[in-house]
Amino acid sequence: MPGFAMLYPSSSLEIARWPIHEMHMETIPTSKAERELEGLVQRATAGESIVIEAPSGDRVRLQPVSKPTATERVPGLLKDKFEIPARLFEPMDDDELKLWYGEDE
Repeated sequence: MPGFAMLYPSSSLEIARWPIHEMHMETIPTSKAERELEGLVQRATAGESIVIEAPSGDRVRLQPVSKPTATERVPGLLKDKFEIPARLFEPMDDDELKLWYGEDE
């Protein structure tokens, strides 16, 4: 399979397939990651592949996430798409107020 390295475990005849890019990641224990988190974030942001491993053997990958793009609001975009009933602007009656404030009857 292109892009995969084939590993043959000595204890079995099964073939384990690991993505090549995962084989070159630095694995760091959680204890070290806690002390050096800011530096690890900077390294990951710069493109370095970093894996954090818990004592249980569970692993997570630290990788950058792109910033959300802000979209410009367009006034009137939903105009005439729905109608707001006039009842919405009327004062609530006593039963509605009890429900609003979570009061039991």
